[in-house]
Amino acid sequence: MADELELRPEYVFTGRLTPENRFLLVDLPELIVQTPELRFSVDIKVKDSRITATVRPDVGRGTPRVSTLRDSVADCARVAVDVLGFYQGAAYYVHLEEVTGAVTERFDSRLGDLRELLVDSGVSEPEIWELASRHGALRQSLSDLRTSILSPTDTPYSTFRAIESIRQYFVDRADADEQRARRISWDRMRAALQLERWRQGESWSKDARHGDEVYLSYDERLAALRFAWSAVLRFCVFLRMGRDLSAGDYPLISD
Repeated sequence: MADELELRPEYVFTGRLTPENRFLLVDLPELIVQTPELRFSVDIKVKDSRITATVRPDVGRGTPRVSTLRDSVADCARVAVDVLGFYQGAAYYVHLEEVTGAVTERFDSRLGDLRELLVDSGVSEPEIWELASRHGALRQSLSDLRTSILSPTDTPYSTFRAIESIRQYFVDRADADEQRARRISWDRMRAALQLERWRQGESWSKDARHGDEVYLSYDERLAALRFAWSAVLRFCVFLRMGRDLSAGDYPLISD
């Protein structure tokens, strides 16, 4: 049973599940959620592929940023539908669409200025489509980026995995020494893309991969997404040009 918190404002997040299932009816017990930035109660209901999460933050910690609260609620909703899917032997995605109550805001699938990075790169969507059709490393990295957007919890792992997917392109498969081939592939990728090895992302990913819970603030998450998006765009430019990118034209991307 949820412990008592002082009276506080109510945020009602609503969204949908895919694939649709019109026979879902779930009312989960209220829980208290604690993160490094937030403490709130959440009451989740699912009916006919619609999900509602009623959230009441602890006002003793100040008014939360909607972006920060949304990420935490998205994680709670994802866990709820994972439990539901596990119980049914199924799999669902959850998409939060809006919040009402203390604030009103409609969400879309975009975060920050990631779209502007694509525009600035000069690479078009048809070009990326054509490149992805020919390069498995790019296809995998795009899949990793999708996961990093859909699931805040998976961002520490998926953003770095997108870069690891690119690195595989530069691995010398003829080298029998796997450790040496891995080390050289990092150096080769750095020279080709003007991309520094992302040590912070590597640390986050390692912890997440080993089962540790890695919490990113909204700003840290957006920075991780920007780094990964920039890296994948550089890879697209590299594939399109068919040669290493010069340091004069492409400043080094680093932490």
